[in-house]
Amino acid sequence: MSTRMHRLVSVCAVALTLAAISAEQVRGSEDARASSLGSAPHQLTEVAGTLFFSADDGVHGRELWKSDGTADGTSLVDDIGPGTLGSDPLDLTAVGGTMFFSADDGVHGRELWKSDGTPGGTSMVRDIYPGDRPSAPHDIVAVGGQAFFVAQSPYHGFELWRTDGTDAGTGLVKDINKGGGRRSNIRNLTDVSGTLFFSANDGAHGNEIWLSDGTSGGTRMLADVNTVGRDWPFELEAVGDRLFFAEQTDDSQLQDLWVTDGTRNGTSFLDESALDLTDVDGELFYEWHLRPGTLAKSDGTRAGTGPVFAPSGGSTKISHLHAITAVGAHAFFVAGDGLGGITGQELWVSDGTTDGSSLVKDINPSGKSYPSDLTDVNGVLLFRATTRQAGAELWRSDGTADGTTLVDDLRPGTGSGAPSQITPMGDSVYFRANDGVHGAELWRSDGTSAGTEMVDDIA
Repeated sequence: MSTRMHRLVSVCAVALTLAAISAEQVRGSEDARASSLGSAPHQLTEVAGTLFFSADDGVHGRELWKSDGTADGTSLVDDIGPGTLGSDPLDLTAVGGTMFFSADDGVHGRELWKSDGTPGGTSMVRDIYPGDRPSAPHDIVAVGGQAFFVAQSPYHGFELWRTDGTDAGTGLVKDINKGGGRRSNIRNLTDVSGTLFFSANDGAHGNEIWLSDGTSGGTRMLADVNTVGRDWPFELEAVGDRLFFAEQTDDSQLQDLWVTDGTRNGTSFLDESALDLTDVDGELFYEWHLRPGTLAKSDGTRAGTGPVFAPSGGSTKISHLHAITAVGAHAFFVAGDGLGGITGQELWVSDGTTDGSSLVKDINPSGKSYPSDLTDVNGVLLFRATTRQAGAELWRSDGTADGTTLVDDLRPGTGSGAPSQITPMGDSVYFRANDGVHGAELWRSDGTSAGTEMVDDIA
């Protein structure tokens, strides 16, 4: 390939990566432009009993905010990007008692920042790409008291970085696909008992599973799973001290399920098709995609891997199963029964056995309730569901029909309060909702109607 063509490919690769990152930024910007409809809280994240989030108060643009659950305790952390556009904080991630995120202060481009919740404790960690060009850090994850992330620098393209929160303690882990114009396509950063696992492309083996202890020498490819073609590891899930992952090869439309203990000899194939990998009380639950809509589980052995239950009852009608969520030893999920539309997309629960798997409740008998944002709050499931009478509102469930009820009609009538980004903190959940009067603002709930209220009218 000519030098000119190499440069063209490099420019296109960087552009594609920045475009992917910008999609999230656009969402934040669109929320900011809608500030007249509320502050549109986004990326709710708890750090040591304090809720951090981004919001637009209509004055400072989209910036970093914090809350202790009261109006008086809800405030702007710092005006990082002065003016009405704001710094648009993204990838909020708790690492110990510190919040890490990316932000654009209007001078350095989008870089890595940290905050302890005070203006004085909020600062850029390092200008990784000097000048006004962005290093565009993303996919920030906490591993062993440090933050790992993906960023670009002048000579390395998008590669794996780590930080302890100081300039001196921030550095490139390894240039996996060497060359400033090349990208390692690093994705799926996952903490497995203090070791980082991720997918990457070194330019020779295609996309494979890698692991790192934070040093260059301790960063290596796990195994070349497919030596005769290309691989696409696309879903990683930690279960105890093992990693389960789904990987698609170029000679198959199925997503093969694998498990590893971090060694080549301890890496093995388990099943032909798996989606929505979820740790449920030490076992992996997933959708068995050989028959879409079938719940399956694995204990990490071939003998202990296989289908558990199909809501369609064996019907050939496709009934997509998704949003598997662990609550104690049970898996809640969303599915339809596939039997001529008797039950649309509704809430189901399973204890991992066929007899212990069932529809929780037909929440919207006249249609589909589309449960979403399923969240475990101290052993109770809180989620969003839609009915003809109340619209999309906040619900709760203990796994029984009688114990599955509307928490509160946030926007009375058939309009929707549209709760989203449900985030547990302490004995409550925090979320974004619109009551039809104040616009999209920050709310909290303890799971009762009386204990559900707007935290603060920020905008």
